[in-house]
Parts: sequence; C-alpha cells; structure tokens
Amino acid sequence: MLRLADPGVGEILAKMPESAPLIGLGGGGKKVSVDLDADSPHVLISASTGGGKSTILRTICCQFIRNGAQASVLDFKRISHTWARGVPGVTYCRDIADILQALLDLVQEGRRRIRLAEQLGDDALEREPWRVGPGWSSSSKRSTPP
Repeated sequence: MLRLADPGVGEILAKMPESAPLIGLGGGGKKVSVDLDADSPHVLISASTGGGKSTILRTICCQFIRNGAQASVLDFKRISHTWARGVPGVTYCRDIADILQALLDLVQEGRRRIRLAEQLGDDALEREPWRVGPGWSSSSKRSTPP
C-alpha cells in the first residue's frame, strides 16, 4: 500500500496537475491517475468488498481538498468514510435525511449549470468551460453540519 510518508510520494503529489489526482503507482513507479479535465469528468470505481474503492475515493478526494476544492461525502454505510468527519471543505453525510438533502443540492446545482451553459452557448463553453462552475462542488453552504 502506498502511503504519504513513503519516500518521494509527497514530491510526486506536489507535481501532479490539480485535475489529475494520483491514484497510485504502477510498475516501475509509473504514476496512475485520471485527468478529470482532459480525459473525462467522471470516474467509475468498481471492485468487490475490500477491493479498495473507499481508499481510492479518499485518495482522490483528499487531493482535491488539498487544492482548495470542497466535497460532499455520502457515507450510506456510515463507516466507509469516517476520515471525512470534521475535515474543512467537506460536508460529511451519513444519515439518510442528510444524504437526500446533499443529493437534492446536487440536482439543484446541476440544473443551475445547465441553465448557465445554455445561456453561454457552445462556443463560450468550449473556450471557457470553467464559467459554468467549478469541477467540484459541495452543499457545505448549509448553516448546520450534517
């Protein structure tokens, strides 16, 4: 298992583009990442129980948070992402009502971005996609924590 304390990992992380978080190191120390701007804004992680899904998600999320992003962590099992409790920039939801509210907030943000994208038009979106909104958003603006 790769750890932040391992020699050279901090330096590798510091050199990674903000849009391409380090997921791990492959053979020969080759960096494994996905560029969420250049490759795809979506990542699918599939594995059996114990396969490292939560670890990969935590790794990606922490790198974005370190770069100033906000995140909503929906922990339906209530034990998979306890690391997120109390982390600045993270809305941690483990109760059904809080998870539902976070999903509703995401729907509202998606609709806002679609309306804005339609107003801007395809040409503006191609040149300046950041105008629709940041690649990472959160419902952490709620006044009470989950």
